[in-house]
Amino acid sequence: MRKVFAIICLLYSLTFMACQNKTIYHSYQPINPIGWERIDTLFYTFNTTSKQNTLLKSSIGIRHEDSYPYRDIWIIANQDTFHLYLADSTGKWKGKGLGNLRQIVFPVNLNLQEQDSTIKIKINHIMQENPLPGIHDIGMHIEKIQTNE
Repeated sequence: MRKVFAIICLLYSLTFMACQNKTIYHSYQPINPIGWERIDTLFYTFNTTSKQNTLLKSSIGIRHEDSYPYRDIWIIANQDTFHLYLADSTGKWKGKGLGNLRQIVFPVNLNLQEQDSTIKIKINHIMQENPLPGIHDIGMHIEKIQTNE
C-alpha cells in the first residue's frame, strides 16, 4: 500500500510540476518505516539560476500514516523552527489521502541562502518521541513568486 501511495503521489507531483512553471524545486524524501530518528537529517540541495531580484516561496510537505500518534509536529528547517498541525483540535486529519496515508503541505517562510548558485536545506524533527513513528515522507517545494528584471 505504501508503494502504491508513493507512486500516486509521484505522478501527482509530476503533473503538478508540469502545470506550474514557477516551480524550481520539488522533492520528497522517504522516512525509515521504523521511525524518524532526531539525528536523521534530511538534505535538499538544488542549483538555482535565480537572479537577485527573484523572490522564492517555500513549502514543507508531510506524508503521514493515520497511526501517527500526535496532531502536530515540530520541525527545524535550516535555522527556522515550525510547529505544524496535522490534525484539528478534534483530532480530524487535515491532509488528504488514500487508505491510511495522508498528505498535507504547509507554506513556510524559510531563510533560503544561496551559495555558489546552490541552495541547501536540512530538516530534522524535534519531537520528544524518538524514533518518531508514522511519518512516511517529508518534502520541499520551492517556487518563484516574482521576478523584477
